[in-house]
Amino acid sequence: MPSVYLIEDHSLVRGGLRRLIQAATEIEIAGEASTLEEALPQVESTSPTVVTLDLMLPGTSGLEAVDKLLSVSPNLRILVVSSRTEGPEIQALLQRGVLGYITKDASSESFLSALEKVAEGQTYLGQEAASSLARGFRETGTKTEVVLSKRLIEVLKYISQGKKTKEIADALFLSPKTIEKYRGQILRKLDVRNQIEALQKARELGLLDDPRTTV
Repeated sequence: MPSVYLIEDHSLVRGGLRRLIQAATEIEIAGEASTLEEALPQVESTSPTVVTLDLMLPGTSGLEAVDKLLSVSPNLRILVVSSRTEGPEIQALLQRGVLGYITKDASSESFLSALEKVAEGQTYLGQEAASSLARGFRETGTKTEVVLSKRLIEVLKYISQGKKTKEIADALFLSPKTIEKYRGQILRKLDVRNQIEALQKARELGLLDDPRTTV
């Protein structure tokens, strides 16, 4: 059964998240802390599936917190729950290994959906975070001439539906190795570093709705 460790310095927010998880999911609460210093040894000893991470912890930055958490638990899946929505910061966190990002004003349903997807190893971006990341792409000069093949568009659409490599391979009658190769091609052609950025950029370019393809 998956488990979650809560890191949040406001006890009221932390208690609300704990009660919501306990009432609406089968995910176990592995523990909770108000500081990163308190959390690190407990995360290392309990090995939770997911950590929910506030970025405004005393004595550390969000990037430092992610690095330290992954250093004590390399397979940890991190869901950021924050009031901040700066695009460059979100992008940097995703590049460091964060799987999910949701704002504190999101609905309970959105938070639970994010937690469950991240616990399954899937990526999740809340609406505000996704919009902020997309604005960052526009401001840095997104390349509108990007073109993907019909096959890469197919793979990208399955990725956008949360499908895993084997599921995509089965649907397209291809090997998982071939799908992994296509995933790499998508990242290179879109000039991004991970799956979340690929999906955001593809949506900005209209590739998922009205694909411009090559033969």
